[in-house]
Amino acid sequence: MRRPAGAGHGRHCWVHDPPDAPGTWPGLLVEWRQRADGWHGRIAYTVTGTHGPVLVEAWLPAGQLQQG
Repeated sequence: MRRPAGAGHGRHCWVHDPPDAPGTWPGLLVEWRQRADGWHGRIAYTVTGTHGPVLVEAWLPAGQLQQG
């Protein structure tokens, strides 16, 4: 997912293979930030934990995000 020009916050996306949670997870894109190695999105997403769903917030490279 490339950073769309003028895109608002709070957009649904798919998170591919985040750290410690292989697979594809539904997420919410909160904001974008450009770093030296490219665009990163601040994402809130849930993964399956030992006792149920766990909410995770992380900065991930745009290449791991897909528009939902």
